[in-house]
Amino acid sequence: MNIQTNLFTSSTGDEDLLENVAPPKKPVTQSDLQLSARFREMAEALQVSIDEKSNPAVLSGSITARKLRIGKVIEQDGEYLGQIQRCLLAMSAALEDGTIPLPLTRVKTRALVEQIYCKETTPESRLVAAGLGNKAKFQEARAALLELLEKYPIVVDPEKERQRELRRLQQWVAVANIPGYFPTPPEVVKRIIKALDLTPGMTVLEPSAGSGHIAQALFDLGCEVDCVELDDGLVKLLTLKGFKVYHQDFLTYRGTYSRIAMNPDFRSNGDISHIRHAYDNCLDDGGILVSVCSSGAFFRSTRTETMFRDWVDRIGGVVKTLPKDAFRKGDRPVGVSTELVTLRK
Repeated sequence: MNIQTNLFTSSTGDEDLLENVAPPKKPVTQSDLQLSARFREMAEALQVSIDEKSNPAVLSGSITARKLRIGKVIEQDGEYLGQIQRCLLAMSAALEDGTIPLPLTRVKTRALVEQIYCKETTPESRLVAAGLGNKAKFQEARAALLELLEKYPIVVDPEKERQRELRRLQQWVAVANIPGYFPTPPEVVKRIIKALDLTPGMTVLEPSAGSGHIAQALFDLGCEVDCVELDDGLVKLLTLKGFKVYHQDFLTYRGTYSRIAMNPDFRSNGDISHIRHAYDNCLDDGGILVSVCSSGAFFRSTRTETMFRDWVDRIGGVVKTLPKDAFRKGDRPVGVSTELVTLRK
């Protein structure tokens, strides 16, 4: 008797301790285990739809802005189903270990779990049958469900999430209007690689790396790749692909590399300025620089182009004309005449 009196007349600090003690688990009945198994089966059954909606078939093949809009709606449906799956799994776990909150003890269907999670007060008949017919009870049930989601979090596979985000960025890049961005077509990449005279283990610089077509080919050959890119979205994409990226304007970058591979922005003679900068400030003695360049740099008669041609000749550069349709076979087809410039230092 004295013990009971001491407990209920304890100090404020002891009362706080008592309040923080978790409520005892309720005995787990056979019906609890059966309902737990049923909720788990419901959750597992959703996985096929979640997987299909997470990678919509409409986004396979060539991507258009319309396809991307449709795909996003489908992906959002998949994300919603994923949330419902989490709710079902949390209910299953709580039932199994005897910690199901009192407001949720009469919740026995996916439809009702979904209704509570989405804060939908209709149909009212479901709520009334579960003892949640008034607003206060309904709010208690939803708060309890949200607490369960925190208590029983889903372990997310980091690699799966990375691949998902990578896929979304690739889809965005396919339709985004990024100024001066024209990815290097596969055949042009092959010509660049051949001209570089590479050996595995070399560290190669790719300025204005875009979405990493050249960088990926270099990596596949066993090279280390340093990328420089200014566009925020492309930087994220390159980073998710695992490349080392310097997020800056290439004309502010300095380094020392034995090999440089480039497909610079052609606007406003950007190819000329980038090639000169790469050669003067990033290429090591004895190194090789290979760059795509606009054909205009070799026939226009303005001072910039004339000086560039004279400089290329003076240092013994080799210029080869690429096929006229070379960039019509890229991710962003464009009709542009191009050259492949190879410079040795």
